[in-house]
Amino acid sequence: MDKYKSKIWAKLSVWTIGGLFFGFWILSLVNYSPWAVGIFAALVVLGASYTTAEEVIKEQELELANKVIEYSKKIEEVEQEKQVAEINENVMKKSLLEHSKGFPTLTELISEYYEIQDDYLSGGLKTKSHPAYKAAETVKAEALRRRQAETNYKQIKAVIDYYHTVAPFLEEIAEDLPTLEPDQSFEDYTEEEAQDMVTRFVSKDEYRKLSVSDRNQMALDRYWSRRKKSNWLIGKSYERFVGYLYEQKGYHVEYFGIKERFEDLGRDLIAKKGDEILIVQCKHWSKFRSIHENHIFQLFGTTFEYNSRNKVKAKAVFFTSTKLTEIATEMCKQLGIIVKQDFPFKVYPSIKCNISKRTGERIYHLPFDQQYDNTRVDQEDLEKYAMTVKEAEKLGFRRAYRWHGKKAS
Repeated sequence: MDKYKSKIWAKLSVWTIGGLFFGFWILSLVNYSPWAVGIFAALVVLGASYTTAEEVIKEQELELANKVIEYSKKIEEVEQEKQVAEINENVMKKSLLEHSKGFPTLTELISEYYEIQDDYLSGGLKTKSHPAYKAAETVKAEALRRRQAETNYKQIKAVIDYYHTVAPFLEEIAEDLPTLEPDQSFEDYTEEEAQDMVTRFVSKDEYRKLSVSDRNQMALDRYWSRRKKSNWLIGKSYERFVGYLYEQKGYHVEYFGIKERFEDLGRDLIAKKGDEILIVQCKHWSKFRSIHENHIFQLFGTTFEYNSRNKVKAKAVFFTSTKLTEIATEMCKQLGIIVKQDFPFKVYPSIKCNISKRTGERIYHLPFDQQYDNTRVDQEDLEKYAMTVKEAEKLGFRRAYRWHGKKAS
């Protein structure tokens, strides 16, 4: 309001002074009376006031109109944001409610996105300088099949991922399923070939063209180098590594956690040498995570139960690739638990070379062979771990026969 008052007074002053000067100049050219001057001055002031008011009112109206337009745009933007938020909220709600069905709402939206892309491509074939109508229809039909396949794939993957979050132990079961390369198929394998776990890591051509030694080594190399490893495989490999270290020190190691899985009671390894018994728990975790006291209490509890049931005095040992919290460290001191923290996994000789006590046969087991974790390596019986297939074969060991008793080719 003060802004308009100042504008009114400024414009009124300009119009009044200007009008008076102009009027007195005209009146100076003719004879005039004081009454005429007064009347003329009053008319000039009224005229100046009217003109000033009219200009100010127009300016106010224009500014008000601009504000109305600006506010209308803001209201429209808010409404659009509200609609988008409501849509997103509905999609999120539906997706959460539909998780057990593979998130159909989300996959439908993804499918619609690809449909728009495919329609654009198909439309381009119809509208180009030399239209290709038949090709456009073919593209459209094939695109529809692809979208349906992608939608089905995404739904199935979403269901599997959801089940893994609800029941993490399913990942352990998945680890036992065949791991196939995208272009690998068992259709042309013989029944005997398909039973060989090496086929999970080499192609059919590689399996048939390479020598037994070379294809076994290639499978072992790929087993260790594959990028995506499940948490179960990472944990199992860490337990095997720690077990290997104890076996090198003369301990007999039982891989209790791998064998019993869900019923291991927190005992990953049971290592024995003479009268000494160690109950070992292994945790290969990311450096960003810490071991809390609940894991320490579990190890203490399972060791106590083992001692009580077997009337022995086993010691508890905790191996981890990360660190313990301060409280967990203090609990270990109070409970007498041996801790090996910041203990990383390292590449080690993973081929088990075993001599049969019954037949005297010298056979080796690869980490993915079925009897690997049931095979004991006794250093006193000239058994050992080998780094490569050639090393094992040079010592006189051959690949283990498959579980059904047939010889490896």
